[in-house]
Amino acid sequence: MLKYKIHANSFKENCIFEDKINDYKLFPLEFDYFVKSKLGIKTQDLEIRETQEIAYHKDIISKYINKYLADHSFIKKMEAWNVAIFKVFLTDERELKVFVTNTYYFTEYTLEKIQSIDPNIDAIICSHPYSTYSKSAKKQCVKANIGLFMLKEFKGAVRYKGEKFLNYLLKEDKASRIRRFSSVLNTSQILNCNCKVYIFGSYLRQNVFDDIDIILVYPDNDAKSGIELIQDKLNKSFQGEGIKLDFTICSEDEYLNMELIDDNREQII
Repeated sequence: MLKYKIHANSFKENCIFEDKINDYKLFPLEFDYFVKSKLGIKTQDLEIRETQEIAYHKDIISKYINKYLADHSFIKKMEAWNVAIFKVFLTDERELKVFVTNTYYFTEYTLEKIQSIDPNIDAIICSHPYSTYSKSAKKQCVKANIGLFMLKEFKGAVRYKGEKFLNYLLKEDKASRIRRFSSVLNTSQILNCNCKVYIFGSYLRQNVFDDIDIILVYPDNDAKSGIELIQDKLNKSFQGEGIKLDFTICSEDEYLNMELIDDNREQII
């Protein structure tokens, strides 16, 4: 079992950490809400904001080090720095400074608070088993070169670098996205039109994505009506979600000559 040690500067850093936590928690949320409301600045209700405060448990770091990540084949060692931060040393010689929060719903507001405590965080783990993070917070973290993960995501992501680390997509989440398409298109009317549907791109590669790339292939001109039916079905399925569907429509001959730079296409039907 991996053991952990307290970093040499942890006492000083821990005091600073506690001071900053106390500083912002003593400052009433009602004042921030009042000022923004009077200035006409859009802000979230206080009930929501209160659930986004940074929360931590004093024993969570030791559990992560000695239990949850102790046997990870890609982690060489770990060091506890304070009540919410630990350092992860990977077998490829990278070092990650990780912040663990127990907040129920992680948002951009929570990220701002963590960065005010330590602007040099490499990764954030949402440790509560029933917690989650907003997509906007995930996008902001990717932009800021910070990995935002649930524990299971972190365990998979540490094997990768760059965008693949920051925007890591679990295999089961990829499979779930594929199943959603299959479910929408699994009708006799669509299956009988003999058209083929492929999805590819960031939707199958990244946690947060720009759009969904879709290739629709028709066998002959008589089957083009089936293409319209497929488009209509998919557009209605994603309606109201703010997700752009990017369709490429082609014949079977055109499809055979198609080349993709990053070919991760999956056939749905």
